[in-house]
Amino acid sequence: MKVILSILALIVVYNILPAHSVESTVKLNSAALTLVDGIMIFRSAYTTWNVEKFNEAEEKIEMSIEKGLENHLPHYWKGVVNFHLVNLYLWGTKEVVDKRKATIHIDQAIESLKKALQLNDKDPESLALTGTLYGIQIHQKPYLAPFLGPKYFKLIKKALENEPENPRINYLIGMSYLFTPKYLGGGVNKGLTHLLKAHKFFEKEVNIKPMPFSPRWGHSTCLDFIGKAYIKLKNNKEAESYFKKALTINPEDKLAKSGLEELTKQKGK
Repeated sequence: MKVILSILALIVVYNILPAHSVESTVKLNSAALTLVDGIMIFRSAYTTWNVEKFNEAEEKIEMSIEKGLENHLPHYWKGVVNFHLVNLYLWGTKEVVDKRKATIHIDQAIESLKKALQLNDKDPESLALTGTLYGIQIHQKPYLAPFLGPKYFKLIKKALENEPENPRINYLIGMSYLFTPKYLGGGVNKGLTHLLKAHKFFEKEVNIKPMPFSPRWGHSTCLDFIGKAYIKLKNNKEAESYFKKALTINPEDKLAKSGLEELTKQKGK
């Protein structure tokens, strides 16, 4: 599988980058393969929500940038890794939650995604991720809303215009609304609507064959946040259903497991 992905990665590189000398082409091949390695490590980290693996993926992706990969992809993927570390440190299990570390990774993710957008200002997922991170900053510090709010809506609007049925964009919008107060334009019901829409788009995406650099993250976590939304709405039966659906996609999903544990504790009260 890794050999096939590596060959496909080289084909993609030849198609998206301008002509280079033999020496620089060899370096780019090495950079592309390094990025593929980083993405594969990220996928492993995403399965178990493993901090060390996420950090290892980020280091590998950074190596691909240092080797001279000249497009938005490594910066996008570096932003993705940091975004997941933010999720882990804000909404993970009690022993992992660390708001200080989350703040550090928010800044790092935004920095990487800004670089991705400098190289491809129409990349919909980089737009949506940047907007979502602004939304998280507003959630942490509501006084930033007048400054970051307009930026958030501009980025999300542009992302949706580019790819309205992209599951990750709808998942990210739903997640943002879920943790944004009603008076700032968010709310649980609004978030849940987008999360359920994202779930449908994720199910369609399964039938589309991905390229080596193609994003395929988010489905199980989307289901986790649907579960969290139903808990907020005091619909524990639906919450339990979606946490279990998340575990059918990713049996190691820690957010789903912690969600089910929370529901079990509520039943025992």
